[in-house]
Amino acid sequence: MNFAIYNQQAKRAEVCQDAHSARGVWTAVLMGAVEDFRSGNLRRQREAAKFFFNSPEDLATVCRLAGLDPVSVLGKMRKMGQVVLQCREMSFQLAA
Repeated sequence: MNFAIYNQQAKRAEVCQDAHSARGVWTAVLMGAVEDFRSGNLRRQREAAKFFFNSPEDLATVCRLAGLDPVSVLGKMRKMGQVVLQCREMSFQLAA
């Protein structure tokens, strides 16, 4: 029997699995930043906002490594940012 074919298939499967694992790690990094932006303390919210809105190269790299479109992610974060600001304004008005 020719086992070379199976070794090649096993190596391809291993590469795919590694790529899938790496994508999961970068997705988790991105989701952590989203959580910080949404509900972290003020310092974490600012750091996350800086990452999403003032670091386009970093955001694009992380999105690509996570298998996501950076333009789409940025658009969703802008919408989320408007909601977060509205909620903050409402809580300040209620506190006053």
